[in-house]
Amino acid sequence: MMSYVKLTMQNAVREAARYAVTGRTNLDPEDSGNREAAVLQKLIDSSQGLFDRVTSTDDIKVTNSSGNPVTGYGGPGQVVVINIRCQWPILNPFMTAVIRGNNYQFTVAATMKNESF
Repeated sequence: MMSYVKLTMQNAVREAARYAVTGRTNLDPEDSGNREAAVLQKLIDSSQGLFDRVTSTDDIKVTNSSGNPVTGYGGPGQVVVINIRCQWPILNPFMTAVIRGNNYQFTVAATMKNESF
């Protein structure tokens, strides 16, 4: 199950990054042209219902290739990295011997270059 959750979230961040590089905003729930809200919605939609169970918006970091924070998923031609810290509860007592704590913590990321939007 832990592998499934990690792979699903990796796919979700990749899909969100693919959407972000286009500069589109059509998925903004408020239809106000907010690119960040639209990318977040794509991430949530692609996570197969896992987003709220494994992470929060506070755990999403968008940086450039040097690791500096980027606002609004960057501008045209800019390379952006989307990192998401996640955790999944460990239910099997035998796994706690291998993994510290009660949660499997992992990070998923995607790096893309914005198109000329």
